[in-house]
Amino acid sequence: EWIESNVTIKDKHRQVKVIRLNQSQRNKEAILLRAERARVPVRVVTLKVRQNGDSTHTLAMAFEFMLRNRDVKVRLIADKEQLTEELLQRATLMFRELTGPDGKPWKISTVAANRDRIVIGAPIYSQIYVISAKVPDPGHGETPDMLCMEETARWQDAERKAKGVEFGLPAVAGSYGFDTSPAHGNT
Repeated sequence: EWIESNVTIKDKHRQVKVIRLNQSQRNKEAILLRAERARVPVRVVTLKVRQNGDSTHTLAMAFEFMLRNRDVKVRLIADKEQLTEELLQRATLMFRELTGPDGKPWKISTVAANRDRIVIGAPIYSQIYVISAKVPDPGHGETPDMLCMEETARWQDAERKAKGVEFGLPAVAGSYGFDTSPAHGNT
Protein backbone atom coordinates (compact mmCIF):
# COMPACT_ATOMS: atom_id res chain seq x y z
CA GLU A 1 0.00 0.00 0.00
CA TRP A 2 2.74 2.49 0.90
CA ILE A 3 4.45 2.17 -2.47
CA GLU A 4 1.23 2.80 -4.39
CA SER A 5 0.53 5.89 -2.29
CA ASN A 6 3.97 7.48 -2.26
CA VAL A 7 6.38 6.33 -4.99
CA THR A 8 6.39 8.29 -8.24
CA ILE A 9 7.65 6.95 -11.57
CA LYS A 10 7.73 7.94 -15.22
CA ASP A 11 5.45 5.62 -17.15
CA LYS A 12 6.03 4.36 -20.70
CA HIS A 13 4.47 7.57 -22.03
CA ARG A 14 7.02 9.61 -20.00
CA GLN A 15 4.26 10.87 -17.68
CA VAL A 16 5.14 11.32 -13.99
CA LYS A 17 2.63 9.47 -11.82
CA VAL A 18 2.29 7.36 -8.69
CA ILE A 19 3.16 3.72 -9.34
CA ARG A 20 0.35 1.18 -9.62
CA LEU A 21 1.49 -2.39 -9.05
CA ASN A 22 0.71 -5.06 -11.63
CA GLN A 23 0.02 -8.72 -10.74
CA SER A 24 3.67 -9.77 -11.03
CA GLN A 25 4.72 -6.99 -8.64
CA ARG A 26 1.94 -7.89 -6.21
CA ASN A 27 3.10 -11.52 -6.24
CA LYS A 28 6.64 -10.41 -5.40
CA GLU A 29 5.30 -8.24 -2.56
CA ALA A 30 3.40 -11.26 -1.17
CA ILE A 31 6.61 -13.32 -1.13
CA LEU A 32 8.45 -10.49 0.59
CA LEU A 33 5.75 -10.06 3.25
CA ARG A 34 5.62 -13.79 4.01
CA ALA A 35 9.39 -13.89 4.52
CA GLU A 36 9.32 -10.75 6.69
CA ARG A 37 6.55 -12.18 8.88
CA ALA A 38 8.46 -15.46 9.21
CA ARG A 39 11.52 -13.39 10.20
CA VAL A 40 13.76 -15.06 7.62
CA PRO A 41 16.09 -13.49 5.04
CA VAL A 42 14.22 -12.45 1.88
CA ARG A 43 15.58 -14.03 -1.32
CA VAL A 44 13.63 -13.70 -4.58
CA VAL A 45 14.68 -14.91 -8.01
CA THR A 46 12.44 -13.60 -10.79
CA LEU A 47 12.39 -14.84 -14.37
CA LYS A 48 10.88 -11.73 -15.89
CA VAL A 49 9.38 -10.64 -19.16
CA ARG A 50 10.53 -7.43 -20.82
CA GLN A 51 8.93 -4.14 -19.81
CA ASN A 52 7.00 -5.51 -16.84
CA GLY A 53 8.26 -2.98 -14.30
CA ASP A 54 10.26 -5.43 -12.17
CA SER A 55 13.35 -3.21 -11.97
CA THR A 56 11.28 -0.15 -11.08
CA HIS A 57 9.36 -2.13 -8.46
CA THR A 58 12.61 -3.34 -6.89
CA LEU A 59 13.72 0.30 -6.60
CA ALA A 60 10.39 1.22 -5.01
CA MET A 61 10.82 -1.59 -2.47
CA ALA A 62 14.31 -0.28 -1.72
CA PHE A 63 12.90 3.18 -0.95
CA GLU A 64 10.21 1.77 1.30
CA PHE A 65 12.86 -0.33 3.10
CA MET A 66 15.12 2.70 3.54
CA LEU A 67 12.30 4.76 5.02
CA ARG A 68 11.39 2.00 7.51
CA ASN A 69 14.99 1.59 8.68
CA ARG A 70 18.13 3.63 9.25
CA ASP A 71 21.65 3.19 7.94
CA VAL A 72 20.57 1.03 4.99
CA LYS A 73 22.92 0.09 2.17
CA VAL A 74 21.20 -0.87 -1.08
CA ARG A 75 23.31 -2.26 -3.93
CA LEU A 76 21.91 -2.51 -7.45
CA ILE A 77 24.03 -4.26 -10.04
CA ALA A 78 22.87 -3.99 -13.64
CA ASP A 79 24.17 -5.75 -16.73
CA LYS A 80 25.48 -2.65 -18.53
CA GLU A 81 26.19 1.05 -18.07
CA GLN A 82 22.97 2.16 -19.82
CA LEU A 83 20.72 0.27 -17.41
CA THR A 84 22.89 1.44 -14.51
CA GLU A 85 22.28 5.07 -15.49
CA GLU A 86 18.55 4.47 -16.07
CA LEU A 87 18.16 2.92 -12.60
CA LEU A 88 19.96 5.84 -10.98
CA GLN A 89 17.69 8.29 -12.85
CA ARG A 90 14.60 6.37 -11.69
CA ALA A 91 15.89 6.43 -8.11
CA THR A 92 16.55 10.18 -8.30
CA LEU A 93 13.00 10.81 -9.59
CA MET A 94 11.50 8.68 -6.82
CA PHE A 95 13.30 10.69 -4.14
CA ARG A 96 12.57 14.04 -5.74
CA GLU A 97 8.85 13.28 -6.07
CA LEU A 98 8.32 11.38 -2.80
CA THR A 99 5.11 12.43 -1.05
CA GLY A 100 3.81 11.88 2.45
CA PRO A 101 0.39 10.64 3.59
CA ASP A 102 -0.98 14.19 3.26
CA GLY A 103 -0.01 14.26 -0.44
CA LYS A 104 2.62 16.94 0.10
CA PRO A 105 6.24 16.42 -1.02
CA TRP A 106 8.62 15.21 1.63
CA LYS A 107 11.69 17.29 2.23
CA ILE A 108 14.35 14.63 1.90
CA SER A 109 17.70 15.93 0.81
CA THR A 110 20.58 13.96 -0.55
CA VAL A 111 23.96 14.44 1.08
CA ALA A 112 25.63 13.32 -2.12
CA ALA A 113 24.46 12.28 -5.53
CA ASN A 114 26.84 11.42 -8.27
CA ARG A 115 27.19 9.13 -11.20
CA ASP A 116 26.65 5.95 -9.21
CA ARG A 117 25.36 6.74 -5.74
CA ILE A 118 22.65 8.57 -3.82
CA VAL A 119 23.41 9.18 -0.15
CA ILE A 120 20.57 10.37 2.07
CA GLY A 121 21.32 12.20 5.30
CA ALA A 122 19.29 12.72 8.48
CA PRO A 123 17.07 11.15 9.58
CA ILE A 124 17.48 8.23 7.13
CA TYR A 125 21.28 7.94 6.78
CA SER A 126 21.09 5.48 3.89
CA GLN A 127 22.43 5.02 0.39
CA ILE A 128 21.70 3.43 -2.95
CA TYR A 129 24.74 2.40 -4.93
CA VAL A 130 24.22 1.42 -8.58
CA ILE A 131 27.03 -0.32 -10.44
CA SER A 132 27.49 -2.08 -13.76
CA ALA A 133 28.27 -5.80 -13.90
CA LYS A 134 30.79 -4.90 -16.61
CA VAL A 135 33.37 -4.08 -13.94
CA PRO A 136 35.53 -7.06 -12.87
CA ASP A 137 34.13 -7.50 -9.33
CA PRO A 138 30.95 -5.45 -8.89
CA GLY A 139 30.06 -4.92 -5.24
CA HIS A 140 32.69 -7.33 -3.87
CA GLY A 141 33.85 -6.63 -0.34
CA GLU A 142 30.63 -4.88 0.68
CA THR A 143 27.92 -5.87 3.14
CA PRO A 144 24.62 -4.54 1.81
CA ASP A 145 21.24 -4.80 3.53
CA MET A 146 19.54 -5.16 0.15
CA LEU A 147 21.13 -6.58 -2.98
CA CYS A 148 19.40 -6.26 -6.34
CA MET A 149 20.99 -7.99 -9.31
CA GLU A 150 19.43 -7.00 -12.63
CA GLU A 151 19.66 -8.86 -15.94
CA THR A 152 22.09 -11.46 -14.56
CA ALA A 153 21.54 -13.71 -17.59
CA ARG A 154 23.40 -11.07 -19.59
CA TRP A 155 26.39 -10.71 -17.25
CA GLN A 156 29.74 -12.00 -18.42
CA ASP A 157 31.00 -14.55 -15.89
CA ALA A 158 27.67 -14.25 -14.09
CA GLU A 159 28.05 -17.17 -11.70
CA ARG A 160 31.38 -15.94 -10.29
CA LYS A 161 30.24 -12.30 -10.01
CA ALA A 162 26.89 -13.17 -8.43
CA LYS A 163 28.49 -15.50 -5.87
CA GLY A 164 30.98 -12.79 -4.95
CA VAL A 165 28.29 -10.28 -4.02
CA GLU A 166 25.77 -12.77 -2.64
CA PHE A 167 28.31 -13.93 -0.03
CA GLY A 168 28.42 -10.34 1.28
CA LEU A 169 24.66 -10.33 1.92
CA PRO A 170 23.99 -11.30 5.55
CA ALA A 171 21.81 -14.40 6.01
CA VAL A 172 19.65 -12.73 8.66
CA ALA A 173 16.08 -11.50 8.90
CA GLY A 174 15.91 -7.99 7.49
CA SER A 175 18.27 -8.67 4.59
CA TYR A 176 16.93 -8.73 1.04
CA GLY A 177 18.31 -10.33 -2.10
CA PHE A 178 16.72 -10.04 -5.53
CA ASP A 179 17.94 -11.62 -8.78
CA THR A 180 15.77 -10.44 -11.66
CA SER A 181 16.46 -11.44 -15.24
CA PRO A 182 14.84 -12.54 -18.49
CA ALA A 183 15.70 -16.01 -19.75
CA HIS A 184 18.74 -15.30 -21.87
CA GLY A 185 21.45 -17.82 -21.19
CA ASN A 186 24.49 -18.29 -18.95
CA THR A 187 23.03 -18.31 -15.39
